[in-house]
Amino acid sequence: MNKLIILFMLGLLASLSSTCFYEEPVVYDTDAALPVAVSVSINNGADNTTSTSVTLTLSATDDVGVTKYYASESSTTPSVSGTGWQSYSTSVAFTITDENSDGTYPKTVYVWFKDDSGKMSSRVNDSINYIKDTTAPTAVSVSIDSGADNTTSTAVTLTLSATDNIAVTDYYASESNSTPTASASGWASYATSASFTLSSASGAGTYPRTVYVWFKDGAGNLSSSVNDSINFIVNDTTAPTANSVVIDG
Repeated sequence: MNKLIILFMLGLLASLSSTCFYEEPVVYDTDAALPVAVSVSINNGADNTTSTSVTLTLSATDDVGVTKYYASESSTTPSVSGTGWQSYSTSVAFTITDENSDGTYPKTVYVWFKDDSGKMSSRVNDSINYIKDTTAPTAVSVSIDSGADNTTSTAVTLTLSATDNIAVTDYYASESNSTPTASASGWASYATSASFTLSSASGAGTYPRTVYVWFKDGAGNLSSSVNDSINFIVNDTTAPTANSVVIDG
């Protein structure tokens, strides 16, 4: 009987120790603060772009670490678990929506940030004008030295004229009639009057020179060419050589 009592008491103590003295582990939130959205800048703060591909410069802070960002042209706050979140970086690529017709279109990009625990910041935004331009400039004319027929100098002045639905930005002048690429070296800022140097000549004579000019706009659209010609005259500066003289005696 005493053995039974002892066994009962030991079982009761074991039961009490497993139920009365167990404590659940305490989980502490080590990331209590929301990320702070500092700024977003499109193309380093540029006013305009002719491309739908832009670069976003991002800035955000968090007490533990910013891990993701969400960029959109919609101001609607995204879900923390939704699609579209990307790994956070201070410089990221973004594509703004294209348009169907030429014109200037204001675009705004909204950005949110979140940390590893899923806490999301408020939003920041920046705006830029998207200039849609698929129309090439019209090359009107080029005139060498105001239409002169001849020149004795390789340094001449080109009078240029071109139009565009938005703006002519650059011109390319050459004595070659080969069409340049939009990214070729040799393009210069458009002006109605520009200096040009003709190719020289080694000997005296009259040398026809033709200058071809193309124009482009900010979107890289190229015009056809216009041209003008002038005679480059190299004067004979060599004096005759007197070999002898005979006097009848």
